[in-house]
Amino acid sequence: MLAVTGVTLAVLAVILLAATGAGVLEVGATQFDQADRDLWVSAEGTSLSPARGGGFTNTLTDSHQVASEIEAHPDVAQANPIAFQSVYIDAGDGEFQTIIGAGISGTGNSVSIQSGRDFSAPNRHYANGSYDGEMTYEVILDSDTADQLDVGVGDTVRIGGSLAAAREHEFTVVAISSTFRQLLGSQTVILPIAELQEITGTTERDPATFVTAVTEDGAGPEAVATEIEEQHPTLSVRTNEEQLLAVLRQRASVLVAGAALVIVAILAGLTLTASLLWLYVHHQRATFAALLAQGVSPWTVVATIAVQGLVIALLGALVGVVLAVPAGVVLSQVAASLVGFSGLVTVAPWMLGLGAGIALLVGTIVAVVSTGALLRGGLAVPRK
Repeated sequence: MLAVTGVTLAVLAVILLAATGAGVLEVGATQFDQADRDLWVSAEGTSLSPARGGGFTNTLTDSHQVASEIEAHPDVAQANPIAFQSVYIDAGDGEFQTIIGAGISGTGNSVSIQSGRDFSAPNRHYANGSYDGEMTYEVILDSDTADQLDVGVGDTVRIGGSLAAAREHEFTVVAISSTFRQLLGSQTVILPIAELQEITGTTERDPATFVTAVTEDGAGPEAVATEIEEQHPTLSVRTNEEQLLAVLRQRASVLVAGAALVIVAILAGLTLTASLLWLYVHHQRATFAALLAQGVSPWTVVATIAVQGLVIALLGALVGVVLAVPAGVVLSQVAASLVGFSGLVTVAPWMLGLGAGIALLVGTIVAVVSTGALLRGGLAVPRK
């Protein structure tokens, strides 16, 4: 039972470490796909920001004008500026917290609303660049932020780029959506971009992090990106895949960690299983010596131990595979609560096969090899 338990732990280690490593590498691509955008336009120098709450730096100026020019391209169906800016928020109790504010020009297909409604007039305050239109004072919260502030649709919160500004701007919660929380892995509030710029004092530059674009059906995003860059040489235009790689290059440790976990999973499984079966065989060396002294063929001893190793590995592999799926679900939930991203631990069928295969292959081989090594070492029954 102890031997089977040891192999089970080895199989679980292989599967869960591989699931975590692969999940780290794949979750970013999934989040960008869910953003439902074909092109990401940014100014040179856009990068991850370590400032309050994280996010991206807003280096693209005159973003509304840039979006209009890009949308004029015949192969672009829609282009919208989007900005990420750290803001302060509270529920009126003075307990302010820092959070990422996402400024958008309309929800459309880019925001999945769980409850509530869309913004009533997201572009009204921009007023064609004058920023003198009436503000809607509407905000969309992610579910975690709403729970933390103990507010829901219809309640009010205070938001601003500084504590003083936050005390002066009261917004009504019109919807709950976790879209940007899933994309950024952090709590977010969503506002009309012009109103986010207003409460953060950046209306003079009209800054944004990106201008996102959706291409017409049948248009190739790569070709459209090349044409837009030729028209706007100061801008960088990337497809979904290229934008994901650009972000990950700034977080190279994520890639290294993901690949390292997969490698460690395989090595850990090999080492643990091999060590376990070696000790199991070595523990029975006196029994082997007695069998040989009674005239049992060495090949019979080797075959017997090979079957023992195979049975132990098979039982351990079966139990490990059965436990891997629920263990992966629990580990994924823990990871989501810690880092904000869901799906970081996803057990795929090939991972189950990897764990079981290592146990069966290594278990049988090590049992045979270790038995052979002990036999070559000259096992014998001690004589008086």
